[in-house]
Amino acid sequence: MISAIFEPTAILIFSRTARHEAAVKTFDAASGKNGNQAIARKLIRQTVATARRTRLPVFLHSTPAHVAGTFGENLAAALESVFDKGYVNVIAIGNDCPDISVALLLDASRRLAAKKLVLGPATDGGVYLIGIHKTAAYHRRKFVALPWEGARLQAGWEKYSKDFHTDVDWLQPFSDIDQAADFKALLDRLPCWSHFRKQLLSILASFQSVFTAGHRLFLVVNPHGISPLRGPPPY
Repeated sequence: MISAIFEPTAILIFSRTARHEAAVKTFDAASGKNGNQAIARKLIRQTVATARRTRLPVFLHSTPAHVAGTFGENLAAALESVFDKGYVNVIAIGNDCPDISVALLLDASRRLAAKKLVLGPATDGGVYLIGIHKTAAYHRRKFVALPWEGARLQAGWEKYSKDFHTDVDWLQPFSDIDQAADFKALLDRLPCWSHFRKQLLSILASFQSVFTAGHRLFLVVNPHGISPLRGPPPY
């Protein structure tokens, strides 16, 4: 019997649940809570599909809103759960950078073989990808203490790498989707033939029409009474 070749690199998708993501982010104000949750769900599914097309092992860690601990502590625990499965390299990504491609993930995997610490810089000062070697670059205490979820994260990683004499291999910068302006910019830059763009526009059309219909119904209610035979004003 021929044994399978073990792949030393795995992808970790570290994400909030769609419900939690929609609770802390507004992708489109006109789509309401359910519409924003549908957008978050689509972003997560798109990320998972992209990661799986690399044919690397993929693990999805969804963090619900009630989980205790800091962002750094929860990410460290998720990383360690993948390391404990026998993988020596982990590429951690979130759900909010649709510019991540199969080619970029495979490039990060190749770079990890040489550099041991590969980072994707986000344009807001954070990172959209962390590629890290278990023994050569991962140091839990310092990792947890990084200035997560802030504009100083890239500078924090630079100091981290110097403290442990590990060079950072930086990938190209991309934008995270953190607010409505970021989401609009994503739609604007996706090509018109993009299936992903069409799916996002379909979500917007569906939930915005429901929101608009409910809003119009509310507007035509007249507390002083109205003839039951009179139709709503033609907006």
